[in-house]
Formats: sequence, structure tokens, C-alpha cells
Amino acid sequence: MKTIFITFAFLLFSFCLKAQNDENITIGKKEVITSKVLNENRTLWIYTPNITSQNPNPEKRYPVLYLLDGSAHFYSTVGIIQQHSQANGNGTLPEMIVVAIENTNRVRDFIPSNDLDNPNPFIEFLSSELIPHIDKNYKTAPYKMLVGHSLGGLTVIDILTNFPELFNAHIAIEPSMWYDNEKYLTNTISKLPKQNMNGKRLFIGTANTLPKGMEFSQLKNDKSFETQHIRS
Repeated sequence: MKTIFITFAFLLFSFCLKAQNDENITIGKKEVITSKVLNENRTLWIYTPNITSQNPNPEKRYPVLYLLDGSAHFYSTVGIIQQHSQANGNGTLPEMIVVAIENTNRVRDFIPSNDLDNPNPFIEFLSSELIPHIDKNYKTAPYKMLVGHSLGGLTVIDILTNFPELFNAHIAIEPSMWYDNEKYLTNTISKLPKQNMNGKRLFIGTANTLPKGMEFSQLKNDKSFETQHIRS
């Protein structure tokens, strides 16, 4: 038994020595900025392509993807971008900077304001503080994309509807257009056609949330609460 213990201790010690020499795998960094608009600090998770690129170019400028619910979706988003822009010579996506915004008060930030003269302060934070900060400190190209899921998707639609100049492309994943008895859906239907959408892009996606046994073709005639989030 004593021999076994000594052998185990030796192996454990050797492993610890090896672990001390191991290097971390880094795909991004955290950064904190102070927002005067929101009167709070906001944590950002930031990925830049030069961290993982096989052919880094310090002079190259990159489009920027701004990601809502940032801490929840950062790793998967960066993984998708890396796979489709770098791995095995793929070029279906451009390399891009990812700026993932960590939440502090999700409902406060993501519920739209009905008063265009007093927009949601979170949108003012994006336009007057965050985007200028990123443009100043990183090698950004002019092209900007906003991605959000659920209530974050509602924010994406709200920004496209009322502030289309902020972003070039918008991805709304299962946007909560049903929220507050579809009030924001009604406003969007009314306002969106009046905006100049020249050069703008919108992708709306939903998947795997239909009630069991229901086909997508059945949604048109369905009025149940279980499908409201998709019908909206």
C-alpha cells in the first residue's frame, strides 16, 4: 500500500509540474467600460480575429458583430465565425470582431420605448458610447451587424425599425414579437415599410420550438398560446 501511495504521489507531482508549463488557450478578453448614459459599468467580451487567424494581418480592418446576451452566446458565436472564416480554408464568412455585451438588467435594456424622442437608454448607449469606443480602440471596418435572441431579438427589430442607420445587418433569433400582447409587432408593421432600408439586411430565424406533432404548415390556422411566439 505504501508503495502504491508513493507512486501515486510521484505521478501527481509530475502532472502538476507539467500543468504549470501548459499555456492557456485564449479566444478573447473581457473589458469594462463606464457608461454615462446607463450610469453603470458594462462588461464586454471581445474577440478579434488576429488571436486565432492562421495569417494574422495587423493592418487589416474587420467588420464588427455586436452580440446581445453576450455571455450566453459568446463562445458559440465565435466558434461559428472561426469555423466558417478560418478553418480548413473556409471563406463563407468574413473574419470579424465580436463584441458581446454582458447583461445587467435584461428587461430594462431590451424592452423598446414607444417615444422616439426618448429612446431606450440602452440604444443610446450603443450608438453614442459603445460603437465609438470600439471604433476608436479596434481596427474596425464600417460594416456592423447586430445579433439578438428572444428579447434581444426584439431589440434587433426595434433598432432596425426606428434607428436603421446604426447597423448594416440584423439577425433576430426567435424575436419576442409577441411581448406585451404583440404591441411592438403592431408598431413594427406600421413603421418598418416607411424606413429607407437600402443596403440593410435582416435575417429572422426560429427552430425546434413547435409543439410536438405540429407541422410548420399548420401555424397559419393555429391560435394557441403555444405557437404565438412563432406566429408573431
